[in-house]
Amino acid sequence: MGSRVFKSGTEGVSNRDTSGLVLKNGGGKYGRGYIFINIEIQSRKYITLGGYLDTTSSQMQFFIIQAGYDFDETLLPMNEPVFYKDLLLDGQIETLENLEKRFSEKGYLKGVNNKKYHHLFLTTVYSP
Repeated sequence: MGSRVFKSGTEGVSNRDTSGLVLKNGGGKYGRGYIFINIEIQSRKYITLGGYLDTTSSQMQFFIIQAGYDFDETLLPMNEPVFYKDLLLDGQIETLENLEKRFSEKGYLKGVNNKKYHHLFLTTVYSP
């Protein structure tokens, strides 16, 4: 996963790369972007899976938002889904590291590596 396997969902007039996927700040010095999906794993119970990308790296950083603190084996669902405004700090798109420290209104956010991200998805969200 990441920029080496990125393929734009639509054809363009020029080559599209991951640097165009993030929004620049007012001064144009950096760009940051989030993508996430709320998964209803039970009636009105949600886990949020997502990714963070900024212009300082071409590697996607994965994150999970849940109601509990344990990110090792199981995830505890939240009572409400996460919305984009929940990820803004003072109306701004922040780094994943800063968001991890301050996010707590609906759940707990933690950046996880690719292997942990897929393990938790398969054992908690997609368990048959």
